[in-house]
Formats: sequence, C-alpha cells, structure tokens
Amino acid sequence: ALASLEEAKGYYNCYNDPSYIALLKSKPLDKMTRKLKDDLFSKFAQMQNLIDELNIQLDTEWENMHSNKKTTPTSRMIYKTLSQHRTISNEQEKTIDTLLKQLGNVTLKPREASPSPNKSVITKTKTISPQKQKMLRGIFQNRLPTSKIVTSPAKMNISSFSASYAKPPALPPMSEN
Repeated sequence: ALASLEEAKGYYNCYNDPSYIALLKSKPLDKMTRKLKDDLFSKFAQMQNLIDELNIQLDTEWENMHSNKKTTPTSRMIYKTLSQHRTISNEQEKTIDTLLKQLGNVTLKPREASPSPNKSVITKTKTISPQKQKMLRGIFQNRLPTSKIVTSPAKMNISSFSASYAKPPALPPMSEN
C-alpha cells in the first residue's frame, strides 16, 4: 500500500512539473491515440459548423421578427398623439357651438299652402312624360302625411330636432322611358 502511495505521489509531482508536461507533448502519439484524436477534432469541427449555421439562422429569424413588428410607441409619441386628438376635439367643440348658436337664431316660418294636386308641374328645362307624371302622382298620393313641427327657437335642441323627423319611405326604382 505504501509503494502505490509513493508511486501516486510521484505521478502527481510529474504532472504538476511543466518540463515533464512539455516532454510528453513533444513525443509522437501511437496510431490508436492519433486516430482517436483525429476523430475528436473532426467531431468538434462538425459541431462548431452546426452551431455557426444555427446562430446565423436564429439571427435572420430574429431580424425578420423585429422588422415586421411595429415599434413600441414612446411617451413622446403618445403625448403628441393625445395632444393632436385634444386639438381636434376642441376645434369640433367650437364648430358645434357655432352651429348651435346659428340654429338658435333660425326662425321658423309657416309653410305656404301646397299646390293642389290638379295643377301640373311644369319644368323649364325638360318636360316629364305622362307616364312618369302618373307614377309620381301615385307615389305622392300614397305617401304618409308629413308631421308639422312647431317649436320655438328658445326651446329647440338638436336631439329633439333630429328625432322629430322620420325616415321617408323608399321610392320604387324608376324605369327610363
């Protein structure tokens, strides 16, 4: 047991001696060890090539992903957008106020008596064929009566004004004659 301990100490001292390690490296390897060394180097080279190809592929995928992705808005961009929206909102509010004032100043005049159905409509630019006149008379006679709205300008607001008008009935398509 002491002999093997002395031998182990000797090997330990030799492997820690730089001159002994340089001597071992200078000796040529036997055929079997040389073949193992060459196999290891070739496997290492293959793995290094695979890792390089994989890194290139991952880099291109990463660049493609970031080129297609929208940029994250900065706080300055958000502030600028909100400021523009606020400006547009203020302009629209001013426009609505002026329209409401103009609507409040409008006075409604009573409608004049509508022409009797017996009178024919004559246009200066073109005359309407009798068939079209007959069709138009039929449409106007069958339509629902329009409601009259009487509101004083002081009590008028847009919601009641727009709600009081009903959607007119759809007209049938006219054929060209």
